[in-house]
Amino acid sequence: MIAVPYLPNLEQLLRYRNDLKTLVHGHDSALAGVLIAARNVYEKVLQSEGFRSLAASISVAESDRKYLAEYVVNGVRDLPSHYVHWELWAREGGRFLDLRKAPGLVAEVRGLASAGRDFAERVDALLASVSSLQVDLADKYKLPPVDPIDIVRI
Repeated sequence: MIAVPYLPNLEQLLRYRNDLKTLVHGHDSALAGVLIAARNVYEKVLQSEGFRSLAASISVAESDRKYLAEYVVNGVRDLPSHYVHWELWAREGGRFLDLRKAPGLVAEVRGLASAGRDFAERVDALLASVSSLQVDLADKYKLPPVDPIDIVRI
């Protein structure tokens, strides 16, 4: 994500660097693929008989099921103790996560994993290219790779 004040810098860079523009578009396309795949799994989980039966059997309120479905989509094993559902998830999370292997969900879960791998590859390629360009420009113009003004003191 680019902070709004820096968007003109990005737009200028992409006007001159088609290689980066291609990588940015690939990144954005792969991100959209992850979002679509995640939404598909989420909807399938919420609609699945196994999820609804399990949630009903342990008296999960209808309004809370969306959170449990999100944990299933994300493959969450453990929740931090400050989460509202952490005790329930600690006790029953494994059963919910087993739903990821159910015949009606396994293909979508695999599709999400594949989309995630594709996105990670695109992120790595874009980051490598931008990092290389940053170093090359800093060396060419004898500048520090990171402007000391932007460094936050801790």
